[in-house]
Amino acid sequence: MMIKSAIPKFALKKSELSSSIYSLSNNKLFLYRSTNTGFFNKWCGVWMQTFKMYEYFAFKINDEWLSPSNVERFVIAPWFAAHKYKLKGNANSFLDVNEILFAPDDLSAIVVLLRLRNNSNAELPVRVEAEVAVNIRRKNEEFNLRKYETAFEDKRKCVIVKSEDDVFVCFGTDFKDGSLDIVSENINFYKEHYPSGELQRCFIPATYMIEFVLAPEETYYLPFVFSAGFSKKECLDSLDVSISNWRGLLRKRVKRKLKLLDDNYFICDSHALTKLFGAAVMNLDDFLCSVNGASYLRAGYPWFLEAWSRDDLWSCLGLISLGLFDQSASIMKFFTRFRMHRIPCTVAVDKKKMVTSYHGAGVDPLYLIVLDYLKSMSGKKWKDLSSVEKEILRHLVLENYLVVHGPRETWMDSIERRGTAVEIQGMWAKAMENRDDELAKKLKKVLKNRFWNRELMYPFDSYSSIPDGSVTPNCFVPAILGLYSKKELEMIIRKARSELECEYGIRTLSCRDKNYDPSGYHTGSSWGLTTLWGAALYIMGDKVNEGIALLEKLAMDLDRLHLGFVAEAWNSETGQCIGATAQLWSTALVPYVIDHHLLGIRWDEENNMLVIAPKMPAGWKKMRRGVKNVRSASFTLEMSRVTNGYELVIDFDRKGDILCTVVLPPGTKKLFVNGKQVAGRAATFKPKKKNVVRGVV
Repeated sequence: MMIKSAIPKFALKKSELSSSIYSLSNNKLFLYRSTNTGFFNKWCGVWMQTFKMYEYFAFKINDEWLSPSNVERFVIAPWFAAHKYKLKGNANSFLDVNEILFAPDDLSAIVVLLRLRNNSNAELPVRVEAEVAVNIRRKNEEFNLRKYETAFEDKRKCVIVKSEDDVFVCFGTDFKDGSLDIVSENINFYKEHYPSGELQRCFIPATYMIEFVLAPEETYYLPFVFSAGFSKKECLDSLDVSISNWRGLLRKRVKRKLKLLDDNYFICDSHALTKLFGAAVMNLDDFLCSVNGASYLRAGYPWFLEAWSRDDLWSCLGLISLGLFDQSASIMKFFTRFRMHRIPCTVAVDKKKMVTSYHGAGVDPLYLIVLDYLKSMSGKKWKDLSSVEKEILRHLVLENYLVVHGPRETWMDSIERRGTAVEIQGMWAKAMENRDDELAKKLKKVLKNRFWNRELMYPFDSYSSIPDGSVTPNCFVPAILGLYSKKELEMIIRKARSELECEYGIRTLSCRDKNYDPSGYHTGSSWGLTTLWGAALYIMGDKVNEGIALLEKLAMDLDRLHLGFVAEAWNSETGQCIGATAQLWSTALVPYVIDHHLLGIRWDEENNMLVIAPKMPAGWKKMRRGVKNVRSASFTLEMSRVTNGYELVIDFDRKGDILCTVVLPPGTKKLFVNGKQVAGRAATFKPKKKNVVRGVV
């Protein structure tokens, strides 16, 4: 069972609030805000698809604004966030104020609860004012002169705002215990301001004013709901459900999030890694977005709001590792809907319209690789996903068995990479293994013979008439796909450790390169993605502790800037964030690295059996993974160091009719499988419900 240390929860005191960010999201929208309560730049506010909806909201209690000056503490867990305030006026000296926020599942709304407690033994008058600023605009718009229409509903006690583009927001409360006024004399009041120095224009339709009396030692919850929608009905429906049932919605969210963590956890002697795994599980859920019955993953906060197939497909490896097969398939199917000979690189959801772009050379082979992994781990055929294979393969262009693609079509799309990129060649070679064995062999031969730089004993970054000898982590991709020999792996790891690894992760370019820039987007900064590739590579090459150390470097970012998330990239020398503060693939691959590489869990297609081949980091006493789903099997795995060796306990919730092969680390001389002795370090057996494998070294 999952333990508390696996829950990514963070608490900050006042002195720590000025430099960190948080977000709350569901499958409809998200809130982006500073932990000190501020909406400090143009990206802060409430967003839905690629639209900004709310610029900010602010509350005044008895003439004192809730603000950075009086917030004392901040707490965030996977299901809510809370600001605690200490008001300074005499009228508020006995008043405790907490602002609790959450995003209810499946509703386009943010719920804000003002928890007000009277700590005195006398009645306490309270007046609450709410100022709400609307700025409905597309992501790439800046200052705009958009006009709005406003309506007020007495029955709902809400304000409805409609933009000239027929986009809606509405906000309200269910307050019934005193007087409530919606002050609208400032209707059509437009405000210009400069968050982080950038001119923005927002609309303040009205101000809420609520007055009531708190009895001695009374605690009162005052809910406000901020909803949005691309129709009035969607907007009002989310408002109505959120207001009428906010308690039930919060309970439902807590229960669902805890079940996700209880179903998928990794507990080990590294507290940082335990929390990173929990964060990855939550991030994959937080980035999930639903539109018109389809699903995709937002690529990053605050500005990668489109569906990026490259990011989502890498992240599907994490979803598959968590046993979320249907969810992964739904995301893959979303992208195949928009294929035009190739799968799109991006799909921007604009209301009901989808705007696509096709510039990702690595998308098609990655799709095929992920599809193979999905089929292998789930045991399903996924005919609807497989139906696009022929179309994809028909448009593969080769020249002397080198994959042909554009110079800016790789994931490093800010730079030109002439010829064929090493990871593109490698992905196509891997993708063809189950489709055209002869072609796969020829692609692999080219990868080994032409891409290997014998002077540096390291792969070229790209191959053309003038191969690019830059030392980058791009060759990690074919390496972790199993396309290099053990000796080649050792040489790649050796150079990676000396030239690419840094304090914050894996650089995008060698620190010895003449073009190295530690803050260069693809020319020296360190990425979450490259660091996860590096962790997989190191573990695969038996540098297990070094791989764990890379994962722990990522875990350090969970509370450095955007709480509970890992950024897109960092300056490799200062650690300053470059790009998005929260990036999907910076954590999404963590379950895959743990399960596939550290725990060695896979399905052997050739022999039709479950394989478990764990690697225990030096210094660790125990690691536990639950609950792992592979085909018909569902099990919890625990590995411990014991006297003279290892003990592996595999406890099945369900197992079906399967065979299991266990391979313990090198140095293991014999095994005892459920009490029966087996020579060597590997054994194949038909598992019982609970299985104990002891390895003697």
